[in-house]
Amino acid sequence: MRPPPIRLKRLSFARSAAGPLLTGIRLSGTPLTGTLLAGVLLLGLAGAEPYRVKPGETLYRIALRTGLSEQTIQKANPVLRGGHTVYAGQVLNIPPKPLPPGTFRVRKGENLKKLARRLGVGEAEIRRANPQIDRRGTLNAGQVLRLPARWIAAQRKAEQVARQRAAQKKAAQQAALKKAAAKKAAAAKVAAAKATAAKVAAAKAVAAKKAKPTTHRVQFGDTFFNIARRYGINPITLQGYNPRYAGRMLEVGTVLSLVAPKPRPAAVRTVVRAAVRLSPAPALRTTTSRSAPRRSPSVWEWPVPGYGRVTSDFGWRTLDGEKELHKGIDVAAPPGTPVVAARSGRVIQAQLDRTYGWGWTVVIQHPDGWQTRYAHLSGIAVQARQLVRQGERVGAVGSTGRVTGPHLHFGLYRNWDPHNPLAVYAGGAD
Repeated sequence: MRPPPIRLKRLSFARSAAGPLLTGIRLSGTPLTGTLLAGVLLLGLAGAEPYRVKPGETLYRIALRTGLSEQTIQKANPVLRGGHTVYAGQVLNIPPKPLPPGTFRVRKGENLKKLARRLGVGEAEIRRANPQIDRRGTLNAGQVLRLPARWIAAQRKAEQVARQRAAQKKAAQQAALKKAAAKKAAAAKVAAAKATAAKVAAAKAVAAKKAKPTTHRVQFGDTFFNIARRYGINPITLQGYNPRYAGRMLEVGTVLSLVAPKPRPAAVRTVVRAAVRLSPAPALRTTTSRSAPRRSPSVWEWPVPGYGRVTSDFGWRTLDGEKELHKGIDVAAPPGTPVVAARSGRVIQAQLDRTYGWGWTVVIQHPDGWQTRYAHLSGIAVQARQLVRQGERVGAVGSTGRVTGPHLHFGLYRNWDPHNPLAVYAGGAD
């Protein structure tokens, strides 16, 4: 006895801006998406035919008989739940075979006129695509027909428009995300800059609160030059703050002022100036314990007439933390004070020396292998190879080269072997 036929439900028909969407249609090379895909699935269920399992049959044999795959039958029958076991008498829904590309099935009770209305095309277009239809336009339920070319083109265009819109929407979303990320990064950068500025301001405030030192206790190897550099003060200015120690070798433990001293009475200032600058006299006068000796019957002339305060002796000393041999003496005098030749001779050097820190320097060759050097001058009054007489002006006191204040560096050599200049003025050499 044959099972009762299953009544097929009529599927709904939807229209879109691009044209009608037909369910249960397969287009060649065109993916089924959206409403069209849903229609195909519904058609597969509606067009399914019942099949009663015979004794001894398996899901594999049923798939071979119907020309379908086992997975297709399992999807159409949820009762199988992915299994392969079937039993005799079990009723399964067998979905219709897949349609060839560009075809569709005729519904029950549908004629050519109804079909043309459903597809949204003319009857003539359906006839041109399907020449097997007779003059009366007789159609049978389940009959497979080819789709008109215009309908296929419209559906493909609709799918293309849908894909373009989806791509535009995705691009707009990505642009929005990128803009939001850039905005967030800019905000983070501004916040980081503000945080850095706040830290710098806080550090400056802490540094400003710290009291700056006003005095410095001299340590071993300290000079006006390296002390001034340590505290960011000009060496000349630092000596002006401490006139008592200006032009002298600093002793360990001496306390120097790093700020300008309070104004003193005029009388006190006059006394200080008198202690620094001596009046010209035949015999050199000095206000310090270390000075040039009085002249004895010697062939040497004192290079700075009227100024005899020696601020740095001949011999080893520590300068800027380094021990070095001071090949001469330093004589303190105001800038511009005339410097004369200690003995007659020929000028062998008169130039600005930047290599060794002499500044403007004059070197004179004397008889018997003696040489004298006059360094840190503010200017020179002789030229190389020029003959000069004893007492003739060769330059002026200055502070050029490696110095901490105005003075004359006076060096004495014999065959370029350095000697203490004070020795010749004490009568120790001729």
